[in-house]
Amino acid sequence: MEQTTKKLLAISVSVLVAAVAVYGNYLPLQKSKLFLRAISALPASATQDNLGEIQMILDEPLRAPSPIGQEEIVREAAKRALGYVTSDGAIPLVDYIEKYYAPIAKSGRGMSFSQNLLMLGLLHRQAFIATGDPSHFQAAKAYFEEGYERAPRRPQFLYALLQMYQAERNVAGVKKVGEEILSLWPEDQTARESLTKFLKENANGGN
Repeated sequence: MEQTTKKLLAISVSVLVAAVAVYGNYLPLQKSKLFLRAISALPASATQDNLGEIQMILDEPLRAPSPIGQEEIVREAAKRALGYVTSDGAIPLVDYIEKYYAPIAKSGRGMSFSQNLLMLGLLHRQAFIATGDPSHFQAAKAYFEEGYERAPRRPQFLYALLQMYQAERNVAGVKKVGEEILSLWPEDQTARESLTKFLKENANGGN
């Protein structure tokens, strides 16, 4: 009986070690290799004609099973998509990336969560620049605002919000964020001059 128990225990340990090797090492490594292969195959620019090809190339690493690495791969894919979103033709890539970001955003946690919010905000801001669609402006602002709430001292969110609030002539928002920037970086004369000029020009209006 004791020998049988020892054998069963040995088999269990062997299976566990093999599982750890596969799920903890092999699958993440394969996922990384697939992504490196994918980015080398991506076209230089995006058009309506090659959007399907771009998504098919990115789908392989994004769908590859792995217990770790998905968040990093999605974020890197978003960086590539950001470079493509320069015209109406590439806007579907924003929705494509958001689809993969959805479970990550829903979790609301992770060491790099604020970086994910920043990437989503940048994607929608670029989509707004490319199209003028106000829905992208509002989406970008929402992501930047959430990022600011989570990381109030992160300069990317502060400066992005300053630009967004200036664009919509949100006096209260500009004043709040601008003063926060100057409290953290008082030597930033460009921000100081921009804030002073904006408040002077919008002294009797704004939100």
